[in-house]
Amino acid sequence: MGILKQNIMERPILFSKPMVKAIIEGKKTQTRRIIKPQPDENGIDYMANAPLDWRGEWFPFKWETNEGESIAKHPKHGYAGDKLWVRETFRIVHINHNLKSGGFFTIQYKDFVALDFDRVKEFQFELEDAFYKKRYEIKNGDAYGIWKPSIFMPRYASRLTLEITRVDAERLQTISEEDAIKEGAEPCSDELSMDDRCHNYNNPSTARFPLVHVVGFKKLWININGKENWNEQTWVWVYRFKKCGEEKFKFNNSQTKSSIGAVS
Repeated sequence: MGILKQNIMERPILFSKPMVKAIIEGKKTQTRRIIKPQPDENGIDYMANAPLDWRGEWFPFKWETNEGESIAKHPKHGYAGDKLWVRETFRIVHINHNLKSGGFFTIQYKDFVALDFDRVKEFQFELEDAFYKKRYEIKNGDAYGIWKPSIFMPRYASRLTLEITRVDAERLQTISEEDAIKEGAEPCSDELSMDDRCHNYNNPSTARFPLVHVVGFKKLWININGKENWNEQTWVWVYRFKKCGEEKFKFNNSQTKSSIGAVS
């Protein structure tokens, strides 16, 4: 059977505010997402040695359905080479709203960084239309729309684009200390259990120090996905990625107003 190739794809992906910050600071270069549906115990190793950059119908991981039919499973967010644009909480701001003419619309994020006018000048009509459909408040001559959940962010409002460099399927709890750091997890040493200290599901006999970032990742995972999903049997897609270039996040000096970063 031949290998089916696909064109490079762009897909949205959701990240929380702390994880967006970690990506911007270069601290997060991996993300784990639950494989749905979960494979059965006997199916995940099928074709396990196939190249990881295979694309299309025959991805390296296959398992049996309840009906006994062998199926190929595709990573939801894509393959190596595909792009991910980040969705995060945002709001629309109208700069110099109190002027009868002039001013411009832009996007502001939860860290109060706003996009440069060069990034949004082509979308002024869309931003204006979306802005006046919702309530807003005026402060210091600028108008601030309501915060919108990340799921509603349109493509043009995204400030971060990522390129997937590798995709693997792994057990959730086999994450290493090094990978936990690359997940952007903060170190956590409070209430470390013996299991957490030794990471006993990952060869405890070789553990020589507390895996504080693994514990930090565990807390982060449970906070996002729920305690019931912190399971040593859970299979996850592991996406490794890099940022695509350096985006312009702030206004030029001639366009900056002191109020833009001060409003909460």
